[in-house]
Amino acid sequence: MRYCKPETELRALTLLTGILLGAATLPSHAQILDQEQAEHPYSFNGDATWARWQQEITVGLAGPLAGIELYIYEEGGAPVGDAVVYINVGPPWQYDTHDFELFFDPPGPGWNYIDTSSAGLVFDVDDKFVIGIQGTDDNLWFGGSSPSPGGPYDRGVLWSEGSPYQDGQYDMAFRTYVGEADIPGDLNDDGCVDQADLGILLTDWDCQPPDPCPGDCDGDGDTDQGDLGILLAHWGEGCP
Repeated sequence: MRYCKPETELRALTLLTGILLGAATLPSHAQILDQEQAEHPYSFNGDATWARWQQEITVGLAGPLAGIELYIYEEGGAPVGDAVVYINVGPPWQYDTHDFELFFDPPGPGWNYIDTSSAGLVFDVDDKFVIGIQGTDDNLWFGGSSPSPGGPYDRGVLWSEGSPYQDGQYDMAFRTYVGEADIPGDLNDDGCVDQADLGILLTDWDCQPPDPCPGDCDGDGDTDQGDLGILLAHWGEGCP
């Protein structure tokens, strides 16, 4: 059930809108490259069921893990195969339930992006996780590289069957991406608290349960002064 806005509140909110509205912004949620080992002059067998690999990652940027990229090779003109790709939180070599897992069937060779946002994995700087590959008896070869000390990534080791691969001389070719964390008051999830969010809140003013309330910033089910206060407290956050 919705209630009418008192005339004084309407005037105050209209004035506030006029003060705060400015130039339009801005891009959608950013994904920020965190770690990468992108040189890939080598390839590794990721097809047979015995082929189990784990690439250790040490986080460089705090935030939610948005996605990873793996470099896939085409070996001898054979079709690109598939494998199970997973993520485990913590150090290698683990046998517990995977924190993220999918059947990876890349459309072709080259860099292939995997969206990991559904796992809800959020890391602090220097946390560890692994990117794992489990073969499925199909033709999949993935890119490898020699670690480059001092480069964009030099803080992990490639493991095979529970041991560092060739004394840590190689890494997967990979990239990891961190997404922007949610900002209180960012009602349209574009990574910025601005006039667009204020417009949503004002349109939804005095919304009450059981109606869905898009302007509810504080999670109490309605849209009122408390939500406006949160939005204003975070005004401009995340905006360029």
